[in-house]
Amino acid sequence: MWGLLHCLHCLESFLDIIRHESVQIFTDNSNVVRVMGQGSTDLRLNDIVLRTISLTIKHDISLLPTWVPRDQNKIADGLTHLEGPCDWTLMADVFQKIIAPWGLPTIDRFASHSNHLLDRFNSMLRCPGSVGINALAQRDWLEHFNWCFPPFNLIPSVTSIIRQFSAASILVLPLWPSSSWWPLLSKGQHSFLLYTVVACYHA
Repeated sequence: MWGLLHCLHCLESFLDIIRHESVQIFTDNSNVVRVMGQGSTDLRLNDIVLRTISLTIKHDISLLPTWVPRDQNKIADGLTHLEGPCDWTLMADVFQKIIAPWGLPTIDRFASHSNHLLDRFNSMLRCPGSVGINALAQRDWLEHFNWCFPPFNLIPSVTSIIRQFSAASILVLPLWPSSSWWPLLSKGQHSFLLYTVVACYHA
């Protein structure tokens, strides 16, 4: 099932450049090629195939699934097993408690299609539904109420961009006074209100 979903998500992620084009998908999973060509008795698999077919028809995409031996597909296969720095998120009830005093943010700046907490989100890589790749490269921070739960190594950059744009933001961080970025939170004209993260899960 995951192989079929990966194919669908790949198509959804690159729609802006593959409309009206012929697309050949290489996979080392022979079942993906078979099911996409013949269907399956498993209703869940058929549902994914139907969603894929509907997508290709709607956007005039000619799709050719192609099997390749695994030893010829090592790079692509390895990429599917990467764990991204934005694959972590807060539990829904913790999210609700944090936003309760401030209202609902309008964009989730560090997310993916599998864990975004808001309809609009930025992602590290292309993925279905993302409105922008690399939150730090976006220039619409001032236009949004930003939800930020960034990877720890990006915290200095995130605090900088929030100050640069004077952007209304909820920045969720661990309580870590000994970290190198902790002094940045009270530097300058505005200080940050902090929440201690006590509940998160891997999407």
